[in-house]
Amino acid sequence: MTTDSADGIPSLVDSVVTTFENGDRSWENVVGDAVARLDKLFSESEKRTTLTELSKIGLADRKFLYAEAEFIQKVKETWGVTFLEGQLGDCSIPGEGGIRGEALQALAVLYLSISYLPDAEISLSERESMLAQLGQWIRDANQDETELALRDAMALFIARGADDNVQAATGTIRRLVPRHHVSVIDRDLQRISESDNVLEVEERSWLQKIAVALGISSG
Repeated sequence: MTTDSADGIPSLVDSVVTTFENGDRSWENVVGDAVARLDKLFSESEKRTTLTELSKIGLADRKFLYAEAEFIQKVKETWGVTFLEGQLGDCSIPGEGGIRGEALQALAVLYLSISYLPDAEISLSERESMLAQLGQWIRDANQDETELALRDAMALFIARGADDNVQAATGTIRRLVPRHHVSVIDRDLQRISESDNVLEVEERSWLQKIAVALGISSG
């Protein structure tokens, strides 16, 4: 089925939904077949673009849903795609030169860890705080770039366990970020935790775990 204009898109969506609802096959099987078919039909660039669009759709309600991120990660693995379209190659350390985007990704994973792990959810205030803190580490940052950095880290975040996320991210930061900036990261994490005006016991515990992993004493 094809459409010649945007006017045909709603009817196309309705048709697909009707097929799902009236069919005998499960959503999981139908979607799995579609992902496999697109793996053969799409170019590498088209796959990256599609994954980026899926991430935008997943964050359109400004919420972090584990199931959405998990689905995107599964599609990435099926297609063998490592990065999303337009992933940042460099990030800036305040007052320093640029470093590889691996450090920015590690920062975002730590931000997600301190936001999500204590209570298994991310509030709107925590999400906005994460984006604000990430923006300070990106040269000439704009909203699209910080959103992209957070989306890419989110896919990595859901693919590993809590302790593995903290260990891998803190290891990357200790390797790539100048020592005198690690305390700035610790303050970032505390700001994110306090963004909802509450610092719970579990949040304090994770702040301490991350601080120890970074080789500093959390304030």
